[in-house]
Amino acid sequence: MKSLYKIIPEIIEELKSKGGQATERELYESLSKRLEATGDNTLSIREFNKILLVLETRGLIRVSILKRNVRSIQLLSEREVRRNLEVSSNGG
Repeated sequence: MKSLYKIIPEIIEELKSKGGQATERELYESLSKRLEATGDNTLSIREFNKILLVLETRGLIRVSILKRNVRSIQLLSEREVRRNLEVSSNGG
């Protein structure tokens, strides 16, 4: 299994290939297939959610609840990422 942080670029690429947005289930399934194709072990849902939390905390993605047990993952634009970085570096 790759380090969790080494999977981050793969999640970003997968979101880009889906037009910047996907449901949690779609993203998890496509990422799992991608990892299996490269010979890595599958990614547990717990590890996947941990990575999503890191990405959301860093201001790279937005996670929204669409309905019960369905979450939408949205890749933020570079402009939004820069704005998030400026706000966090200014302390608020």
